[in-house]
Amino acid sequence: MLTQGIRRWPQKNTPLKRQAVLAVMGQGAGLYCISIQVEGIFLCQPIILKGAFMAITKVEVCLSEDDAVQVIRSMDRMQGVKEHRLNFQYPEHWFAPVTLSPFAQQIEQETISWMQGIGLIKDKKTLSLVRAMEPGFFAGFSYSMAPYDHALLFCKCVTMWLLWDDERVEIAKTYEEIEAPVKALYGDKIPTHQMNDPYVQGFKHLGDEHERLGASKHWRKRFAASMAEWGSHAIYEEVLRRNNESDDRRSLEEAIQLRALTTGFTPTTIPVEQIAGLELPDELLESEDYKSILDCAAKICLIVNDVVGVPKDICNDQIKSNVILYYMNANNVSLFDAYNLAIKIHDDAVNTYDKLVANLLKSFPPENRAGINNFFNLIRYLETGFGIWQEKCIRYQQSVAAQMNQSYRIAITRRLA
Repeated sequence: MLTQGIRRWPQKNTPLKRQAVLAVMGQGAGLYCISIQVEGIFLCQPIILKGAFMAITKVEVCLSEDDAVQVIRSMDRMQGVKEHRLNFQYPEHWFAPVTLSPFAQQIEQETISWMQGIGLIKDKKTLSLVRAMEPGFFAGFSYSMAPYDHALLFCKCVTMWLLWDDERVEIAKTYEEIEAPVKALYGDKIPTHQMNDPYVQGFKHLGDEHERLGASKHWRKRFAASMAEWGSHAIYEEVLRRNNESDDRRSLEEAIQLRALTTGFTPTTIPVEQIAGLELPDELLESEDYKSILDCAAKICLIVNDVVGVPKDICNDQIKSNVILYYMNANNVSLFDAYNLAIKIHDDAVNTYDKLVANLLKSFPPENRAGINNFFNLIRYLETGFGIWQEKCIRYQQSVAAQMNQSYRIAITRRLA
């Protein structure tokens, strides 16, 4: 959306109201996010445009500091706004004995050096972007119990993945545009003209290193297949967003199911098997019990991800892909109410995960339970570690969402017994 000639003025009989006349160029009918800066804050409000807009059209929108969702830069101070902590609580056994890997700083520096060496980080701007991700903390909190080689490999994977998503996946129109790196992860032969692609080299390295550390070729192909599934869904969601074709009739559960795929949690769990010293058998992976456990785990991850991502997604016009904003707009509820529902869904998923895992473990002979139980514990640590990273990361602390003079930040906390 392009905006020009933005101005505002106070209106009689409308206290605290401001109006903005914007020149809007839309690609057609649909939901657009209008954002204007007023006194150092951004006021964002979705509007629906009807009909095709082939030329600039004036649209008058009433924005209220009381009811519009505001995105406030953390460096700015806004008088009268109180901060509210959104507590994501977990039982004690969800927290790793070691909160942060002792290798965090070392694996970050080695990951950056590796990415520079293969051409993924090619300038100061990209380097700054990668450092802002704080990959050492991302991997260090999430994989705090992993030995050095696995912690380093995970750090390389998630850092490259975030950059790949930004640079390639989000602008792709078809899966074929991003297929070569995934084929390299499979271990397939790559055409000569694509071999010098830094992402092809990077994903091939991930697959080769996992095999060197003991993973089977079957496991490698399963990991690659999961990444391929993620890529397909991520592109599909992004194309719909760009074309303004998202389905506004989706239920919240349907929106959550799609988001669970596009957050990429499922591929992230597969390397956890290697840390646990096992490869899950196909009969377990294909069972409904395991799929239900994984669904709960993905739901926990995406809820925290989308709550903390509200400010960023508003400014990036990704209202429909963020489940918090989607629910808020589809049901005309406040941000506070949407957050509270999200926390309830999260807490229910945590409880259900524990119950399902306990029941599943009973189906294994006692001698086989320890390894499987360790794997599910590592998934728990992955969840809380990922949340701690999001709570502290610069990437998510640069701005906050606020509504009705109340701003929001997350906190990862322990449940009271």
